[in-house]
Order: sequence, then structure tokens, then C-alpha cells
Amino acid sequence: MIKNIIPALILIITTSSTLSQQTYETVIVNGVEREYYQYLPSTYDPQTDQLPVVFLLHGLGDNALNTSTYGMNTIAESEKFIVIYPQGMPNSQGNNAWNNNTLVASTAEDLAFLSNLIDTVNTEESIDLSRVYFSGISMGAIMTYTACRYMSDRIAAAVCHIGTMSNQELGNYNPAYPVPVLHKHGTDDQTVPYSGTPFPSLSLVQATIDKLKSSNGWLGDSTVTTIPDNAADGITVDRIVYNCITPLELWRMNNAGHILLFQPYNDTSSFAVEWGFLQQFSHSNPAPAGIQEEENVSPFFYPNPANKVIHLVNYFDFDQLMIYSVDGKLISTSGIVQETIDVSTLSRGTYILKFIDNNKNFSTQKVVIE
Repeated sequence: MIKNIIPALILIITTSSTLSQQTYETVIVNGVEREYYQYLPSTYDPQTDQLPVVFLLHGLGDNALNTSTYGMNTIAESEKFIVIYPQGMPNSQGNNAWNNNTLVASTAEDLAFLSNLIDTVNTEESIDLSRVYFSGISMGAIMTYTACRYMSDRIAAAVCHIGTMSNQELGNYNPAYPVPVLHKHGTDDQTVPYSGTPFPSLSLVQATIDKLKSSNGWLGDSTVTTIPDNAADGITVDRIVYNCITPLELWRMNNAGHILLFQPYNDTSSFAVEWGFLQQFSHSNPAPAGIQEEENVSPFFYPNPANKVIHLVNYFDFDQLMIYSVDGKLISTSGIVQETIDVSTLSRGTYILKFIDNNKNFSTQKVVIE
């Protein structure tokens, strides 16, 4: 397994030049204080700018502050975008993690946290809601796929470093808006295996790519380009561009382990490649921020199909829920006071959910009960 060590000098240069624009922030999500770090480029003017935002999720056992030293701030400064580093919560083993349907997941309400963060940043800063991007490293990449599944109406594009879909995502990934994705992975990765025997609750890279090809409309072809091999690191990189309706790329790091790449020690820089991909995309129909109560609010719930309960992430935007059969018969009416909604009494089938928001506007969505 090839390991990549970032020299201390690189970290000192990166952090010392950007620390003044980075702040520690908190937000309350369903009664729980959640933490994040925010980086604003020095030339940002909230009176005239509307900037893109990159959400970068840390790996298992890592943290938001440490991830902010990996080099993304330097790119954000030169390319002028905002970076948000959300902080995960401890899992049962005490390691910082995400609630991403893996065996080492936390039980935190992370989808609510991430959706709330978009709203918070939109309220406090001047951002372009059509250019909200998600990225993650290792377990953060696994969580990024979960976010793409449930929050595709808010994510313009995503980059996943060295983390595949969970088995649950592999079976159920079908975002309402197919998300442009770039996946980067080392073929000698022993932490999240590229091929061979997958770890329990995780898929292999090819299975993840096959699911993305299905979601993004693969037209049956791909183009492989080898990146010039100039660094003496024992690693070569193949860029595989799949001919999809919604863009999909795999950057295969041959002979690399569970690592990120950094120039000049490697042939490419993981975060430079990331921004080069993300900046191409804008969401055609981004969902408005949930906290803008003067607008008709869209309900954000999961899972669908459901069994015993559904989770309404932005439940605080709604007063009432009406459940109808597909032939229009009213089955139940209830007030909305918490995130979880009990649907255990419903028989298997398809139902219409009618959500009444705080301004007495309504939205309807279908849900399948298994």
C-alpha cells in the first residue's frame, strides 16, 4: 500500500495564508448543536458577489478543522468560492463519523444538518444556490453519495474521494435529479477496497460506477486518457469519462492506496481536479432554502420507499400532513411536531402525502409503503 505524507511545510504555508478568512461556526439542528468551519475568500464582497459553495466532508475519525488544512482553501482563494467543512458526530466506537448507512455510521441527523447548512449559509452569506457542490473523503465520500440520493434538488455536482456507495445506496440510489459525479480511487486501497472482496456494508468501485451509469444515463461508451506520468511516486492515473447524459468520470489511481494526491509529489492534485470538475455545473432547478418562509416550501423526506416511519428533515416548515390513497380517499390527518412520521399502519402500496406549510401553502408527493 503506497502512502502519501503531506510535508509539514505545505500545511504551514496553506494554513497561515488562509486562517484569517476561516471561522468556526455552530448551528442548532433539531435541538442539537452542530459544528462547522467556513472559509470565505479575501476578495469576497457580499454586496456584489454570489459565490459557489463547496461542502467538504471529512473521513472516519478525522475532523472538519484538520480537513480544512488539506489545501482546498488555497484553491477557494484563487478561484473565489466558499468552502464549508461540516463536523461529523461520534459513532458507537467514539470515532467522528456520518450517518451514511454503513456499519460504522453514527446515528446523527446528518441529512437535516447538511440541508440546514445550505439554508444557513444562504441566509448569512451571498451564495449562488444553483452552484452548491458536495465532496467527501473516504467516509465523507460515502456520505456524499447519501446526500446526492436525498438532496439532488440542492446539489449541482459532487466529487467522491476514496469512498464508495454503501450497500443501501447501491440498492436504492435513484436521485430525482441525476447528479454529475467524479469518483477518485486507488486500485491498492485496503481501507475501502477498489476491487476484490468488499468490506461489509460497502460496495466496490465498479458496482458504484455501474449504479451511477444507470442513474446518469450511460449511452454505452467511455473514453480513457492516461494523465502524464512525471512524478516518481509509483502511481499512474487514468481518467475514464463515461458517455452519459449527466456527466460521470472515474479517476483511477493505479497502485495507489487510501490516499489523496498532491502536486508536485504526485502527478495531479486531488482538490485541483475536484474544482476543475465541479465548476462546470449549475443546477437547473435548485430547491429554495427551507427557512425562506415567504415561499412555498418543498418537503424533504426519506426513505422512499418506506416501511414503518418516514423522516421529514425540514419538519419545522410544516404544520400538517394529510395522507391520501391514490384514488383520492383521505386516510389520515395529523399535526407535524417532529422529524419522524409514523406510517406503520399503512398497508403496502402507493400514497399521496399532502404537506401544509407554516404559510398554509401545500405540496404533494408520492410515497411507496413496502
